Amino acid sequence: MLRSEGIMDVSDIDFFKVKTGGTATKLTAVLDNRSATLRPKLNFYNSGKAHIAERYLDTHGANLSIEIDAKPDTEYYVRVWNYNRGTDGAYTLTVREK
Repeated sequence: MLRSEGIMDVSDIDFFKVKTGGTATKLTAVLDNRSATLRPKLNFYNSGKAHIAERYLDTHGANLSIEIDAKPDTEYYVRVWNYNRGTDGAYTLTVREK
């Protein structure tokens, strides 16, 4: 999955639903920061919408990735938002399974 999006203001939060294939064991989300201002934060949630992983950087314009153990044929959610709720900017999110 590849999506170009943006955190348009400091209150914006983006969610993406992904479903793993039949042989997935890992799921990786990679945020390519296309702005000089966004301080990115990524979260993974399981199919029951329980929080399972988080990663953030307190660096404006930083790229970010996070990897989780995944189950085959399972839905997960990725949340993209800004660390400390004080920045905005464009990004591209790529989610891959292994």
